[in-house]
Amino acid sequence: MFPDVAFFLLAGLAALFPIVLWGYAFSYLDADRFNARRFVLGIVTGAAAVFPIAFMPEVSSALPFLGNVFASIADRMSALAVSTAFAVFLATVSAIVLIAAFIIRSSSIFDDGRPIFRSLVAVGLSVPFFFSVASVFMGDSNGIDPEVRIAGATLAGFASILLAYLVVASVEEGGKHLGTYGTGSYADIASKGVLYAAFVALGFAFAENVLYLSSILRSEAPFSSFFSTWFSRSLFSVGVHTLCSVAAAVPFVRAAREGAADARAVSLAAKGLLIAVMLHATFDVTVSYGKTGIVFLYAVIAYAFLTRAFHRPEAKGS
Repeated sequence: MFPDVAFFLLAGLAALFPIVLWGYAFSYLDADRFNARRFVLGIVTGAAAVFPIAFMPEVSSALPFLGNVFASIADRMSALAVSTAFAVFLATVSAIVLIAAFIIRSSSIFDDGRPIFRSLVAVGLSVPFFFSVASVFMGDSNGIDPEVRIAGATLAGFASILLAYLVVASVEEGGKHLGTYGTGSYADIASKGVLYAAFVALGFAFAENVLYLSSILRSEAPFSSFFSTWFSRSLFSVGVHTLCSVAAAVPFVRAAREGAADARAVSLAAKGLLIAVMLHATFDVTVSYGKTGIVFLYAVIAYAFLTRAFHRPEAKGS
């Protein structure tokens, strides 16, 4: 019992340091001071979004009527044909490239140029993106589907892995989304919603990284992978979680700033959540297939999108 607690505390200390640095970076982007209370609240609300997936085996064991959705997927879902998998990945690549083109086109670095110039630049950058990302996605996998273990269930085959990660993304992004709106009033969301979403994402990443790192510390050879996991999750995983969380928040924040009607605000919130789920699930599925080059594409998207999102335009009529 004591070693487990010690490992958990050590993992927490290791995971906390980069999260604090990210918090200061986002506060700087938002031209605001680092708010310790907001940071702790982000940790708590973000951590709450981790629990449904992380502890599903324990919950389903204690409450059998809830079941384990991932075990059900593993039992009932067979692998899709290679041609179908190829088509889905091709559609995913196209969607990501279109998103990247839109973000780059709307980035403030092109504010002084003419619209046609920005469009040409976006298209020009998207072409090499498409071919490079397509090669990353559709590279040789030796015809072997990976096995992914989620919530105590082992999943294999493209269909089961895709469906499982859609469930994971929906639950996690939904939890972060609700956590963002639960951390302040409607007026708070209008003025600081993007920063709140980033802090909730940091809280989620912190809790998830603690679970990963403490598990590694309990293994027989902990230091064979501890530092590489700590680095990759502190950098790439945090970046992806923040990108998804902010992407979900931006439409609703914009509606709040413009004083949109409740129905439109709900519609925009749902739209943002769907985008976040797509980005999250695409990343997870692609990495599961060993195509880790996607992290670089996401890094480019995140840089352009987050710097743009933290620029707070004045609300209409102000």
